[in-house]
Amino acid sequence: MRRILLSILIISVFFILPKKSYEVRSYGMRLEYYVEQICKKYNLDEKLVWAIIYTENTTYPFRHRYEKDLQYGVDGKWYREAINHSVYKYYWEAYCSYGAMHVLYGIAYGFGYKDHPFGLQDHKQSLEYGCRYLKGLMGVYTNLKDVVSAYNQGRPKKYWNGVYWNQKHVNRFVKNYRELGGKI
Repeated sequence: MRRILLSILIISVFFILPKKSYEVRSYGMRLEYYVEQICKKYNLDEKLVWAIIYTENTTYPFRHRYEKDLQYGVDGKWYREAINHSVYKYYWEAYCSYGAMHVLYGIAYGFGYKDHPFGLQDHKQSLEYGCRYLKGLMGVYTNLKDVVSAYNQGRPKKYWNGVYWNQKHVNRFVKNYRELGGKI
């Protein structure tokens, strides 16, 4: 009887609790402050950055995530340098993404980050290097979906019919961005 009641309680709590909250305070006031400041610094839309944060943090919020399918980023340059730099110190960490924006260590290294990869779990560091990368991608690609696809996989790779390789990720971003009030 206890097992049944406990099972019912767990299942009911799972279905009653909201699956996603767009309340900024759920991520903390510090993150809200950093998003506001860094978006002003790089002249980025806050809704865009929040949508990327929500999209990247669906399964591993604010942690590091091993990127098993990692290709060598944009033209491979930054990742080769980061991997060479970290061969003896941070081997597997170089293949992970970190923090609120899930920034890859090689990308941050390419923008001048020289600390330990786990330092990117700090909100300010993750946002700083993630927004730098995002701003650079926005200078290369004019379509916002291309920018998001490139942010996720290095460049916007598409199949012959125009569907992105990471179409689920792009769709999740579009949904989050629209729910936040952004227009694509």
